Parts: sequence; C-alpha cells; structure tokens
Amino acid sequence: MKYLTIFAALLFMSAAKAETVTTAPSADQSTEKNTASIQQATQSVARKLIFLLDLKTIPVSEQSTINLKDVVLKALKEGKPMSEIRVATNQALQEVKNQAAGSAVDTSPAKAQDEPVEVVSSGEIVPNPAEVVQDPVTGKMIATVLPGESIFRLAQRVYGKENGRKYIQIFAANSDKIKDINVVVEGQQLVMP
Repeated sequence: MKYLTIFAALLFMSAAKAETVTTAPSADQSTEKNTASIQQATQSVARKLIFLLDLKTIPVSEQSTINLKDVVLKALKEGKPMSEIRVATNQALQEVKNQAAGSAVDTSPAKAQDEPVEVVSSGEIVPNPAEVVQDPVTGKMIATVLPGESIFRLAQRVYGKENGRKYIQIFAANSDKIKDINVVVEGQQLVMP
C-alpha cells in the first residue's frame, strides 16, 4: 500500500518540476514548496478515493487529514477488492492531475467499474485481478496465487511490474507454506509483507 503513496508523490513531483518559476527560490524554499505541493496533491487523491469507493467507515471529520495508505486499508477492511481500489486510485489520480492542469474530467462512477486494461506505457496504475484481501485477524494483505503464476509474477501483480524482486520477501513471509521458491500452487493464499 505504501507504493500507492509513493506513486502519487512521484506523479506530483514531476508535475511540480514542470512548472516554471520566474525568480529562482533558494533550495530550502523550493524543497518545502514541493513537499507541501505533494502532500496537498496526495491528500486530494485520498479524498477523491473516499468518494469514488463510497467508503462508509471514514468520518467526515477525519477525511480532510487522512492519508492515502489509510484510505486503501479502510477500503480493504470494507471488503473492496484490490482491482476496484486500483481502478478508483487511477481515476482519482487522473482527476487531481487534470484539475491541477485546469481541465475538466469525466467523473462518472461507471468509469471505475470498467474491465481490467493492459496499458502500462503511460505509467498509470493498471487495474488487474489482484485477488488481494486484508486478513481481518492479523490486518495483513493476503493474495491468492493465480493459474500459472510464480512468486515473482505474484509480486509484480500485487506491487507493480517494477517490484518483482519483492518475491524474496514474499517467500520469507510464507516459508511455512512454501518449501521451494520455484513452486507455488494455484489458489494458495500467501501473506504479502
């Protein structure tokens, strides 16, 4: 879940760098401005995500200060599937990005229910059948192994294509269930570290 926050931060850092400033501020002022801008943008994405996912467990008083990670965790606790959370996060990011650019965006809820898409070239979060849920007892994420999937592919599916190397951490967290790092069984439920 921390990767969603990092992704949003990187997205808005690149947007902040694209802005031109007529006077060159000091490095400290620039860093503070970028940090504040990123925090504000991430907060906007979190608020939009609450709306798009129709989350009921987040009180209105808490919505102005909640972070993106907590929104995703609450969505999982409410039983929202990871694929729906990814689609809604992508939509929220686009809306905030377009809002910052001053353009209008289609915010219809039907867009969040679209089928998974395999377009990754733009760096967007790609919705997929992640089959990730939160264990109500431990609070940890649990992922189900899909047909023909390796631990490496599972890590890419859950954490993003660039994070396949997390398979080592997944193996370590599930050493009681996985005896050979090269063998996982379809339908097996693994703890995501």
